[in-house]
Amino acid sequence: MTTLHDLREELLEHAWTLEEQEALSMKALLETVQAEGAEQEITRLKGEGLLKVDGERVELTPQGRTQARHVVRANRLASRLLTDLLELAPSLVESQACRLEHAISPLLADSLCTLLGHPPTAPDGAMIPRGACCESARTEITPAVHPLTELELGADGRITFIRPRFPERLSQLSSLGLIPGVSVRLTQRQPSVVLAMGESTLALDRDVARDIFVKPGRAQD
Repeated sequence: MTTLHDLREELLEHAWTLEEQEALSMKALLETVQAEGAEQEITRLKGEGLLKVDGERVELTPQGRTQARHVVRANRLASRLLTDLLELAPSLVESQACRLEHAISPLLADSLCTLLGHPPTAPDGAMIPRGACCESARTEITPAVHPLTELELGADGRITFIRPRFPERLSQLSSLGLIPGVSVRLTQRQPSVVLAMGESTLALDRDVARDIFVKPGRAQD
């Protein structure tokens, strides 16, 4: 069963998500979080200064936004962890991420983010709120997900996400078959980055290859 603490965080999380969709209202929030005691908990959140409620209008306060931001970040990082590292079945990711998010502290969130290579989005494409670790590019923990350019020669890697500096690059790379989930092998670094994809070979500029992040496999003999 959902505990009161979980319900509190679920309401803040979904208020953030609905706000992203420009669909936040009392009706939408209650329809999204269908749990006993949700209305009473919204009243508590209002009393604590985390939500502003005026009839159907609901708004996160600055303090509420801070708390909601952490829960959303924890959920989306947990989804990345379960998908990219643990390779959990997609049908199980959402429910398990919802369980994990309540146990992830801000410090642990930064460690997970660093481990995952500071991913910009969750597996479903939703933006992951940035943390202090992203701004300072912490490297105390060896990332489990690396830029493609950091793969060892002859090593396999599975693309986990693409963070293009220019939006048009995403469609260009997709047209070449370079999308999350695809496995590649690095066969050359200079003068261009050369990849093997099944029976195909692709040559990329280094600045383009740096936009592609992979989970490394073992180097091939």
